[in-house]
Amino acid sequence: MLTGYIEYLSAQDRIDQRETPMRHQERIRILALCTAAFVLGSFFAPQVAAALGPCEQIADACRQAGFVRGGAKGGTGLQVDCVRPLIQGTAQPNRAGKPLPRVDPSLVAACKAKHPDFGQLPTQPSQPSGQLSRASPPPPVAVVQGAPAQSAASQRPNIVFILTDDLSWNLVQYMPHVLKMQREGATFTNYYVTDSLCCPSRSSIFTGRYPHNTGIYRNVGEDGGYLGFNKRGHEQATFATALQVAGYRTAMLGKYLNGYLPAVHPPAPGWTFWAVAGNGYPGFNYDLNQDGRIVHYGNKPKDYMTDVLSDLAVRFIQQSAGTPFMIEIATFAPHAPYTPAPRDADALPGLRAPRTPAFDAAPDAKAAQWLKAHRSLSDADIAGMATSASIDGRSLAPLVHGQKVSDWGTVALVEQRGPVRNLVDPDLPGIRSGNPTTYEAMRGLASLYVEYANGDREYHDRTTDPDELRNTFSLLSDDEKATLHGTLEEVQRCQGTQSCTGARRPTRSPQRVK
Repeated sequence: MLTGYIEYLSAQDRIDQRETPMRHQERIRILALCTAAFVLGSFFAPQVAAALGPCEQIADACRQAGFVRGGAKGGTGLQVDCVRPLIQGTAQPNRAGKPLPRVDPSLVAACKAKHPDFGQLPTQPSQPSGQLSRASPPPPVAVVQGAPAQSAASQRPNIVFILTDDLSWNLVQYMPHVLKMQREGATFTNYYVTDSLCCPSRSSIFTGRYPHNTGIYRNVGEDGGYLGFNKRGHEQATFATALQVAGYRTAMLGKYLNGYLPAVHPPAPGWTFWAVAGNGYPGFNYDLNQDGRIVHYGNKPKDYMTDVLSDLAVRFIQQSAGTPFMIEIATFAPHAPYTPAPRDADALPGLRAPRTPAFDAAPDAKAAQWLKAHRSLSDADIAGMATSASIDGRSLAPLVHGQKVSDWGTVALVEQRGPVRNLVDPDLPGIRSGNPTTYEAMRGLASLYVEYANGDREYHDRTTDPDELRNTFSLLSDDEKATLHGTLEEVQRCQGTQSCTGARRPTRSPQRVK
């Protein structure tokens, strides 16, 4: 079984520290797969291609042409307006609003030979009594009848993806089970999120795409949250839909996307089992949408959400015997209000938050305007498949397996829309927490460059200024400034694997040469 531990960090984690937005993300260490959209969008894809190459390529061609599941009324239905006509060699329905994509006839022949029922109306198989089931909605179109035989499936890894919310790196030292996974696995020490805010990062995880390509920059509103993600059709093309096509059983447990309401919104496509909460931050007294059925959990110790999710995960794994599975367990803990399980409430008495050089540091004279407004804390204040070409990232599989990769990118893009002011946003920063304005940022191997929407610029040489306390942008030459701006602009505009891979390896290094 392939297991992974994910530390997920969002803007709320800035409590009690005055930091630049980039320094905030430097605490992301163990398999920080918020940018790991690039794992779950790219790492799984080679297995998808090996399982159902021809059929998935046809479905992907339809998706790239603009056909989506649920779009039949508008003439853009993935199955009825595209997949079925391609497979059967018939004309599109009269209402079809888009032309069929060009598909190699040999690909169609190979698909039909391997899976004769592909493109037909899916039927809902009955499930044995006592099994977890999907009552609503029906399986996505990409689910193919006649999945790979168990003998082949058994050779593919099972995937357990654990995503925690606001877990800071300095807490890992007190977690023996996590440390054991670290010793037996791989740790990425230079890993950064695409956006240090909850919903944009989760959108990148599900799709493998940057915020500028998902259009999700916030937790709520037109360009954020579950409604924004759903409206843009992203649920039709996630790592879950791809894995389900490949014959995997998939489960989504816990926190999905901000604004998801269990009693209102249905399970998303691509998930065999769905147990998702809305406001689960308190840890108790919450509802789970379990395959379309609302289940309430109260305030007894057994109702603690992390434990409930753990039990559901074990059941799902047991019921997946003989079939490859992928399960995402996304806890709300330890996000504020930092509710521990009752049994752990007094487990670590006397601990004190770390005091790095960045703690309570006075703003640099050349700091960005939003940061200058934050005063130092006072004493009354201290508590305060084949990889889709549309994927922006790359697979981490070679690194997980200890392989050397010579052509890895040398810059990382981070995008932020702010400041956050919506009072219903669970990641609304506290009065003494960082809340930067909109910016585009780029990390080099030993540097940080930030362009703010208001015209401010930041540059930090992290070899001489590891805590990012001195903004030295004004000391750069005009040529160095132009190189940094051009490189950031190129990676910020990139779309898809080829474009973004090239952008992350600039021909001119943005590192300042001493």
